[in-house]
Amino acid sequence: MRGEYKFENRLSFQASYNMFLPENLYLSLLPGLRLNTQTTKLVHTMPQKSIPMSVRVSKEDAQFIASLNIPGASSPSDRLRSIIRQARENHEKKHDYESTSEKIRSLMEPGLARVRTAEQDHDMHSQLFTHVCDWIPDTLALLVDLTQSETEQPLEADQLVKLEKQITDRVFRLVEQIFRLGITEHCPCYEPSIISKRIQPSLDLARVITDSVNRNK
Repeated sequence: MRGEYKFENRLSFQASYNMFLPENLYLSLLPGLRLNTQTTKLVHTMPQKSIPMSVRVSKEDAQFIASLNIPGASSPSDRLRSIIRQARENHEKKHDYESTSEKIRSLMEPGLARVRTAEQDHDMHSQLFTHVCDWIPDTLALLVDLTQSETEQPLEADQLVKLEKQITDRVFRLVEQIFRLGITEHCPCYEPSIISKRIQPSLDLARVITDSVNRNK
């Protein structure tokens, strides 16, 4: 089987030829390749079981691909395969609340890992930060899930009511968690007094709301 590959440099050739081959196999095939300098095409005579793909990228894109830190991907072609695989999995993956929440958490994970490392180094912890980081993907997934819905039909009134209830439940759950941190003057946060110094205006507002509700009974 005979194939031809257009290329601009060794990186673009390696990306195109090694798209489906391990690095060691790619290197073992180099002696069987010959360069046609008149047509600027690389011609090979080795059997190919995969579908060949030629990839042309700019210098900036090549540098970006080379700089990507993807576990198990040591070469540019490994990184390209990983990018394609991730894109395909994302396209084929079922889009629902659970998968959306999981995806948001995965996007947050690198930053959260840095925070956990810093907490370990400085022997610190913030329950406020933990509550908020749990709340964000749980709540945001509700809205993101709407944009990934397989149907573009207008939302019905009962769907809007349900969405509002779900968001309200999550908002008040977070508020209650934060208020519990204010039971004592020193809460388990990086700054122990961060809640007590800020909670009074919220308590005053809650008192006004309570008085208004009692008068209307």
